[in-house]
Amino acid sequence: MKPDINKNESEEKDMADKAIEAVENFVNTKNHIDEHSKLDVMGYKTKASICYIPFTMFYFIIKGEYKKNSYMLFHVNQGAIVTTIWIIVLFATRFLSDQFRINGLFITRIPTIISFINYILYCLALGISAFGFVNTVNGHSKEIPIIGKFTIFK
Repeated sequence: MKPDINKNESEEKDMADKAIEAVENFVNTKNHIDEHSKLDVMGYKTKASICYIPFTMFYFIIKGEYKKNSYMLFHVNQGAIVTTIWIIVLFATRFLSDQFRINGLFITRIPTIISFINYILYCLALGISAFGFVNTVNGHSKEIPIIGKFTIFK
């Protein structure tokens, strides 16, 4: 008796569809663009996109530009979250490297798995920054997945 090949293919497609759906639900976060006027978006799009480069949102905080409109306030908040993530990643990678450093006679090395974990953490932080930057350049006001719901400035 022949095994049913079509049944296995449909099950694989179902798993693949489920995986794609999970990724889309993760990436397609709430878009707040309806809360802002078109003039605010067009006038502040460049400044808002710069907020996703770590530590640059402090410039807009010092100048007080985030108080002028809700569009800048949203992106300064998201930029502050991105900066916080980068700070956490910097400290976590430094801690991991210091804890697992192997001191030799003439050489100090870090185990490969710790270097790999550090690399993954930096890639995640870079991905979060890129997600916010690209969405802002495209004129969207999407929350960063999972952590974008928090607000720092009101």
